[in-house]
Amino acid sequence: MKLDGISYLTLFAVLTLGVFPFVPTDLTFNTVLFPVLFSVIMFANTAQIVKSGKIGWRTGRIISFLLFLCVINALSAIQNDTSISSFFRGLVPFLFLIMYEPLRRLTHKMGVDRSDKIARILVLTAFVWAVFVLVRNFEILPDLMNGSIVRLTYAESMMLVPFGMIGCILTIYGYSALNIPSSILLGLFLLLVVVSGYRSQIALVLAAAIFCYRDAYNLKTIFRLFVMACIVATLAIMYWEIILITIERFGHSAGDNVRAKEISYALSMLRNAPLFGVGLGHAVPVEITRSASVAATFESDGVPYIHNLTAYFLMNTGIMGTLLMFAVIIPSRRTIIFAVKRKDFRLHVEPLLVLWGTLVAYFHISASFRQIQMMVILALVLAVIDSVTQTEEETR
Repeated sequence: MKLDGISYLTLFAVLTLGVFPFVPTDLTFNTVLFPVLFSVIMFANTAQIVKSGKIGWRTGRIISFLLFLCVINALSAIQNDTSISSFFRGLVPFLFLIMYEPLRRLTHKMGVDRSDKIARILVLTAFVWAVFVLVRNFEILPDLMNGSIVRLTYAESMMLVPFGMIGCILTIYGYSALNIPSSILLGLFLLLVVVSGYRSQIALVLAAAIFCYRDAYNLKTIFRLFVMACIVATLAIMYWEIILITIERFGHSAGDNVRAKEISYALSMLRNAPLFGVGLGHAVPVEITRSASVAATFESDGVPYIHNLTAYFLMNTGIMGTLLMFAVIIPSRRTIIFAVKRKDFRLHVEPLLVLWGTLVAYFHISASFRQIQMMVILALVLAVIDSVTQTEEETR
């Protein structure tokens, strides 16, 4: 099926995710372009929905989830003295899940190889992000190399968006050891994952690589793994000081302690409002979840996030909101059955299924689920998986 103008505009919007600010504050070209672009896409897509009278089954769940947040959860936030601005700031990222519908329509037009096409588009988006980060921080790269800056994340907020991990996983799945651009991309993404300083990203990339090659024992696969190992060894030799600093930081468990305290606090708040939660935007007191010395460095007494998706929704939206959230983000029963029983289907969508699983796992050890970019990526991955599943059902 031929792509139309709105489809190309949607693809362009996905590519802009790599340069959209992590936390839009100032009025810049990027902060204006992004909401305008997505508003045009949603307006055009709404017109198509009205014309056809049809929406995807998951879109109905997303609408129900967002209505719950905008009405019932808003009342919970007001009841618990959360400001309107704080509630809205917590709400905005999840509003972008509605992009699922135009993304579903887009992927349905891409033909039988839609999964591979979207995977390549996401790799390109990650590459745009990588170039943007490196160019913007070119002047401080020497400080990063000599260890003056422990993590690039300290100097660049865009490093909090895990595009490096996304690029790594999808490049591994489409990796060819004899393809020089593929090797360069893998090396670039691995480097940025390492300098981000997040051991969870490294662990998830390693787990994805092991899963990818779980059944392959031929010479071609061994050669691929050898070349990948050479890339990692080369990066380690070139940036050995950074590796040592990063390893030293990975040995500390302060972050794990914070996350355990956050979950404990979230569960205590759930007991106060088990059904509907305390409302998005609730400030988690830093003196409860951080040490006194660390809490003193914060500009405010509380932060509106915790590093665990389930605990965050249990605290803020209660049991009802958490169930609605999982109903939105979990693949359909039919998808799971096809993935288990049909090898051809599994091979077709496995890279994106693995990416989906990696993102959901990462959302439970980070606060990246509150990023607009990640909600759009999650919606895109689900749209592709659902589209391929629908095609499989129709051809049975």
